[in-house]
Amino acid sequence: MTSLNEDDDSAEEDDEVKDKEEDKEEDDDDDEDDDEDDSEDDESAPKPLLSEAIKPRKDIPHLLIPVGERRAERLHWLGVSYGTTPQLFNFWRKAHFRLVYLRQTANDTTGEHTAIMLRELASPDLPNARTLAPQWSRAFVEDARRRVLQLLSFKFRDFECGTALGMVDLPGKGRDKIANLGSGSSSTALVGGRATREGQSLTWDEATCYFLPHDLKRLEAYARNMVDYHLIMDLIPTLATLFFQHRFPEANLSYVQAAVLLGMGLQRKTIDNLCTELNTPAHQLLALFNKSIRKLNTALKVVQEKQVEKDMEPSFAKAQKHEKVADGMVHKGGDTLKTTLKAGDKEVSKKLKEQRKALLGSSEMMQFAVAGTDEDWNKALDGKAAAPKKLAIKRKKTEGEVAKEKEGREAAFADPADGPKKKKKKKFKKKNGPPK
Repeated sequence: MTSLNEDDDSAEEDDEVKDKEEDKEEDDDDDEDDDEDDSEDDESAPKPLLSEAIKPRKDIPHLLIPVGERRAERLHWLGVSYGTTPQLFNFWRKAHFRLVYLRQTANDTTGEHTAIMLRELASPDLPNARTLAPQWSRAFVEDARRRVLQLLSFKFRDFECGTALGMVDLPGKGRDKIANLGSGSSSTALVGGRATREGQSLTWDEATCYFLPHDLKRLEAYARNMVDYHLIMDLIPTLATLFFQHRFPEANLSYVQAAVLLGMGLQRKTIDNLCTELNTPAHQLLALFNKSIRKLNTALKVVQEKQVEKDMEPSFAKAQKHEKVADGMVHKGGDTLKTTLKAGDKEVSKKLKEQRKALLGSSEMMQFAVAGTDEDWNKALDGKAAAPKKLAIKRKKTEGEVAKEKEGREAAFADPADGPKKKKKKKFKKKNGPPK
């Protein structure tokens, strides 16, 4: 038994020795593979510049590709920033970019004011597109426009009228046609009007806060060319601000009229400055200015008339109510008030006709009647198609006319001794002197 156990133990020891030897061989093979990999890495490692061999590379990605081969990016908006000049501003405005920011201080190097303009893009398929309200950029544009309106008399006073008109974001079809104001030709495009979007119509309560009754009288006097424009210059900034805030939907001005109003009311420029800038004589600018003030004065009158109509609506309603009640009232005889009034109207009109006939048939009126009967007229015309230029028909004299003629003949043949004669005074001629 002991011998068998010893043999088994020796066999197990031999197996363990063999396994250890196999593990060592595998470890040696792994070490050799690692050494080979390390040698390859050493070969591919970057070499010094002096020993590097320059060769053209392969499969390098392109830095630039044709635009037609690349699909356009889907964006919510496009933006641009630049130094403001009339040419650049008109360019980006025609591309449907709208002003959202304008720096007040000019650049020290270029002397230009930095502007930021945005263009909203239709992108309903993009993420978060549903969270954006339609025309979401309008709030930014409105804020920038209001700020520019108030700053035109300060930092932005040196801007040209055409550029300033574009900055206040005018409504209407012709808002992209602001250039060439200095050519002197009046544009037929209109500014303001019913294209109002953000602004609300001015109410009479608000108007009384801006203008006193005496102010409205001065505006009326200037609109009628009764006073000089200097008398209303203190009212022009308020009128211009309200107009460019779209508070007068009924007022439509041409672009030259709007430029003159903006230059005088918001930029505080003189007529001489505007003459040089717009290349227009002073009398023409003053005529355009008068027309614009006349239209704004008419718009204020419309606001006042609307308020009067609103105040009179209750009284109109009461009057209509009383008319309905009166139409339904019935007298003792069974007739309504309406039918009774109609019957009285017929009686009065009948009496008036009778009085008219009696008046026309009186002897006093007959002296103005046309002489001749139908037969006399037919004989005088003698069947001619066209009436002659002159036509005479004997008229029968009335009894009064015959009596007057008789008295005249008797006075002509009366005896001179019957009454004293009047002595005629002799007239002396100054040239020949008094008679001797």
